[in-house]
Amino acid sequence: MRPEPPGTQNEVSGLADNVVQVGKLVGDVHVHPAPVPLSVDVPNQLPGSVRHFVGRQLELAALNFVLQQRTPLGDLTTPTVILSGSPGVGKTALLTHWARQSLSHFPDGVLYADMQGFASASSPRNPSSVVDGFLRSLKVADVGVPIDLEDKVALYRSMVSNRQMLVFLDNVDSSDRVRPLLAGSDRCLTLIASRSMLSGLVARDGAYRMTLDMLPPQEANELFRAIVGAERVDEEPEAAAEMVRLCAYLPLAIRIAAERVSAQPYARLSDVVGDLSQEAGRLDLMSTEDDEATAVRAVFSWSYRPLDPPVARMFRLLGLCPMVDISTEAAAALAGTGLSQTRQLLFKLTSLHLLTEHQRGRYRLHDLLRVYAYERAQDEEKSDELENAVGRLLDWYLDSAQAANLKVAPGAVAVTPSRNSQVSFESFSDALTWFETERENLRLLIRHAEQLGRYHHAAYLPLEMGSYFNIRKYWTDWLYCNQIGISAARQSKNNIAEAWLLTNRGTALRNLRQWTEAIECHELALRLFDELGNPAGIGFARQNLANAQADEKRFDLAMPNFELALASFGSMPSGPDAHRGEGVTLNSMGVAYNNMAEYDNALTTAERAMVRWTELGSDHGIAFSRYNMGNSYLGMHRYDEALASFEAALRIRRDIQDRHGEARTLLSLGITQNLRGDPSSARTSWEAALEIFTDLSAPEADDVTDLLAGLAIPEGQ
Repeated sequence: MRPEPPGTQNEVSGLADNVVQVGKLVGDVHVHPAPVPLSVDVPNQLPGSVRHFVGRQLELAALNFVLQQRTPLGDLTTPTVILSGSPGVGKTALLTHWARQSLSHFPDGVLYADMQGFASASSPRNPSSVVDGFLRSLKVADVGVPIDLEDKVALYRSMVSNRQMLVFLDNVDSSDRVRPLLAGSDRCLTLIASRSMLSGLVARDGAYRMTLDMLPPQEANELFRAIVGAERVDEEPEAAAEMVRLCAYLPLAIRIAAERVSAQPYARLSDVVGDLSQEAGRLDLMSTEDDEATAVRAVFSWSYRPLDPPVARMFRLLGLCPMVDISTEAAAALAGTGLSQTRQLLFKLTSLHLLTEHQRGRYRLHDLLRVYAYERAQDEEKSDELENAVGRLLDWYLDSAQAANLKVAPGAVAVTPSRNSQVSFESFSDALTWFETERENLRLLIRHAEQLGRYHHAAYLPLEMGSYFNIRKYWTDWLYCNQIGISAARQSKNNIAEAWLLTNRGTALRNLRQWTEAIECHELALRLFDELGNPAGIGFARQNLANAQADEKRFDLAMPNFELALASFGSMPSGPDAHRGEGVTLNSMGVAYNNMAEYDNALTTAERAMVRWTELGSDHGIAFSRYNMGNSYLGMHRYDEALASFEAALRIRRDIQDRHGEARTLLSLGITQNLRGDPSSARTSWEAALEIFTDLSAPEADDVTDLLAGLAIPEGQ
């Protein structure tokens, strides 16, 4: 841990001096108790631990000392710590190792984000998307996540303000990108790993910075010895020392080299060192000092060349992927290999430290290895094979997204041309989980597809994500992916894809209450669908246009469009596509009729919608219809029937974990109970609704507060 130049280091209670003293006391290096598993009810997003971790005693002592300074109230003197250092030096491994040993100090959980600040194949992650994910990990429901970054950050910081949590931000490239993710609470510890100095966080935000050097020779030898074995190292200590020197004392390079040596149990270390020395000389490392991969390029090359051809090919192809990580299934598609063979190839790469399995069945390449793998692919693969590999990967993602979308939205119009894919999902939950896991990869792949001129994939992938985005409300990603899709559709003159993408974009804009822009999208989509003669598209464009008009209380325009949408769906052959369109439109009409106080029409419309949703087996649609029926009965003063409808809707919405729908139903249920002369039950319903609305930061919370304040019943009666 190097001291910082004068004027650049944040002096926090003499931390730097105290750390040196702590580091001299071996007993103080392990001040924390044995690791204590976190509760299953709190997030624990730490990456997998690294095998054979050795050394770094001073750095571990410094991190332990930070925890020792926690006040009796739980506040930290140093709530933000930066660990900077060169690529491959072991920043992530050190922080992950320490965090796993220190979980008992963070009973409220651990949040982790790889900011991808130095990944050559993709752009750095957007802070808005990261804090979005943090909020959902903290159990904020989809509809409760604000739209603007400033509002997201405010909610995030308020939620962690009284929690003892660890926030680990990896591969950070700039102070500005990571600043919104700082917890802003002295009860939380934020750890940041970066190749940059991040002086802005030190000067402006009071962060404390530690700099991680290469491993000292003794610790480098310990790491090599732990992997290769004591007997071989003790037999040839000079050769072992030369080996770690050739690895530039970088943990990443040492691990890879040591695994290569372990694979040759009968070879003398001196002979192996000679091979590595020749490789280093061949590459002339010193001629490219500006290349961040230079220090380990010889080790990579030396370890790569003996790989069996299928293993080497898999490694090369993985370098083509501009993704956060890759699943076994996606890797199989990329390489065109079966799942069993793919698992074997990935296991071989993982055992040689050329790949990391950071979650079960999900793999990552270190940034430096990705660069090397990409170079090998460009040099050793034919151009048509590179194109075919990327095409197979994009096809697999498109097939998977289509299959997932059909589970998330039963009866949804099949927009993407079918390829008779074998991909399938067993349940709504499985499909939604797949989208959630692959969201960042899909965003990167959509952009990559457009850049490669693969406009088919760039246009249809965002379309297949539409229902998922509508449920989970990732506003930034929703609009970003859709805009790329619209651009791709226009460049390829794909009018049908453009029309559906405009409908999708208009839905997002309406959710954001940008009604003018939403109406423009739906009107343009309607013109395209009219030109194409597509009845399903015409129906959904009119239905969405009517929704936006109804939101603006322009019922004179909305109601005719609803009717025209129904007519368009009615002109289609009877089946799931037509029935879902009718169900969606009838639900929307029911809301509009209730808002117009035309309760008879609203009730009839809700009953018609119920028939369609029952045919489709859509619990979400049935709950919506029941809720509409309850509001119609309420407006007609038929309180017993309203009560039964709301209770039926409430049961379903709780079953499908629709919290915002649950709270809205409780609000209407409480109104019904109060009008029936049961203010005590009304209070119970409204208090439950208020709790949910407050958790979601929903504006309806104020309405419920007013209702409770005006309730003429002593509390507790």
